[in-house]
Amino acid sequence: MNQSAFASPIRTSLLAKRYQLKKLIGRGGIGEVFLADDILLGGTPVAIKFLSQTFSDPTKQNDFAREASICAALSQKSLHIVRAFDYGVSEEGKPFYVMEYLCGQSLKELIPMPLPMFIAIFRQICLGLQCAHLGANIDGKIYPLVHRDIKPTNILVIPDPILGKLVKIIDFGIAIF
Repeated sequence: MNQSAFASPIRTSLLAKRYQLKKLIGRGGIGEVFLADDILLGGTPVAIKFLSQTFSDPTKQNDFAREASICAALSQKSLHIVRAFDYGVSEEGKPFYVMEYLCGQSLKELIPMPLPMFIAIFRQICLGLQCAHLGANIDGKIYPLVHRDIKPTNILVIPDPILGKLVKIIDFGIAIF
């Protein structure tokens, strides 16, 4: 990967005085995701999603902030939804939110798979989606939502000492209430 891929959000200073960006780990339709260390928590790895500069209008910025709120609210109710726990705007004016770093594989990488594994993973996907459909509590009101972008690349499977494989649903960027 060339250095220009890091040029826009990576700086030598800490993001929000706590996150040290390390490398680009993903790129999607509206943003980029970086691996970072949370210096305040002893270097704990986190994933930070930045809104792309091409989406700098206020509507997209509000949608991006809503995505972070949705993940934060839903992940409190379901183990199967990626945890988001911080939101901010960089010194350069780029909105970002911070999520748990998930070291695993996308569902796409696991296909095909044995039937018992499929059933266990499918059940966890259904539990996460059920949580979303039951709704997120945002500002004291329950908002049921539909993900609208469920696909193998938006399902991460990580090793888990109890479940064997733990499913996490990511990317609520185009979810609707």
